Amino acid sequence: MLQLLWNGFLSRKSAAGAEADCRTAGLRHVTLLQRGADDFTGFEPASFDTVILNSVVQYFPSVDYLVQVLEGAVQATRPGGAIFIGDVRDLRLLEAFHLSVELERAPASMRVSKLRQQMEKRVAEEPELAVDPALFLALRQHFPSIGFSGFAGQAWHS
Repeated sequence: MLQLLWNGFLSRKSAAGAEADCRTAGLRHVTLLQRGADDFTGFEPASFDTVILNSVVQYFPSVDYLVQVLEGAVQATRPGGAIFIGDVRDLRLLEAFHLSVELERAPASMRVSKLRQQMEKRVAEEPELAVDPALFLALRQHFPSIGFSGFAGQAWHS
């Protein structure tokens, strides 16, 4: 049974709406918290069965912040529990993604060098975090107590 919903990226207005939805649905036992994803203050170690980071990693400010969040999540998740990380943008595909956008916009007369320059500019200005999947394999060494189930479905896309 869901007892706690913790979303570090809800605006105050969204949090109020989610709280109202829970009350309307009779979910009075649900606690909503609005705080940063890296703030595990007040949670005992091994107090979560599951931590879900779905469609939020791209809004994290850096890979270091992601690792910090995962450090807290690993500590807060009970042995045998799960941490699900989904809908993460693949850094290896970022250039191809931006090149496809630029190709769609470019006139047929555009020089390849100009097209490449525009793609490189878009990659450099990319506001969302993209992660090389190799990071998650490397994290097995950083977190030796966790298992790893691999990559599934369309979790790696731009």
